[in-house]
Amino acid sequence: MPCISAVQKTLAHAPAADSVFTPDFFVPYEAAAQGALRLIARARSELTALEGGGVYAVTYRLKTPQSIRGKLMKKGLPPSAAAAGTALQDIAGLRVVLTSVGAVYRFAGLLTA
Repeated sequence: MPCISAVQKTLAHAPAADSVFTPDFFVPYEAAAQGALRLIARARSELTALEGGGVYAVTYRLKTPQSIRGKLMKKGLPPSAAAAGTALQDIAGLRVVLTSVGAVYRFAGLLTA
């Protein structure tokens, strides 16, 4: 699990005054990512118990305010929290890297069980 929140990392690289994509905007995305990371941690433990390993790396990120704004503008939408919440599906992203194709299927099974 990350020790610094993705919101803190994301906003550390953002311009100082962003009146639209404030820390409050990112809270539900960070909460969803943290919930998913807890589920992944449980599945990782189960996979390790079954196979002695299988998960190579787990990472996550939140889009920066600049990236959100740019993507909305490309879509011809206003740079607003409402537009971002409805039009963008990748404000938060998780990546799980597994050691084999078999581990991918077993891990997916653990996540959906």
